[in-house]
Amino acid sequence: MLLTKNGLTPDFTRQLLTYLNGHTALTPVGSLHGTLNHLLLTDRLWLKRLSGEGDHPNDLNAILYEDRMELTKARIALDNRLIEVMSTYDDTALSGLHSYRTTSGMPKAQVLADTLLHLFNHQTHHRGQAHA
Repeated sequence: MLLTKNGLTPDFTRQLLTYLNGHTALTPVGSLHGTLNHLLLTDRLWLKRLSGEGDHPNDLNAILYEDRMELTKARIALDNRLIEVMSTYDDTALSGLHSYRTTSGMPKAQVLADTLLHLFNHQTHHRGQAHA
């Protein structure tokens, strides 16, 4: 599971959110809870772009889950979905162009490997904020 491999375990998330719930953090979305919701939302957005399946709000700072346990369950389910989608790509797919639309609706195409690099770099960035 990505959560455990990246050190952001469900227990850690629950404990830290209990302590910091609602407190302003040095993040663009205002709190640890907001950051973890933002990360979940943007991962959903990228999975929709990659697989054509799923949904996501258009507001990148939307709070998808107020409840910490529900947020944790959703994170675990999404990480499992990420693993499933990533396992379908071979070298040919990774080197090919992938087309999608930006949040503003503009068409975009880039090498799939570069798209995935952006996705996981974004995760690393916000997970780093959560640990700071």
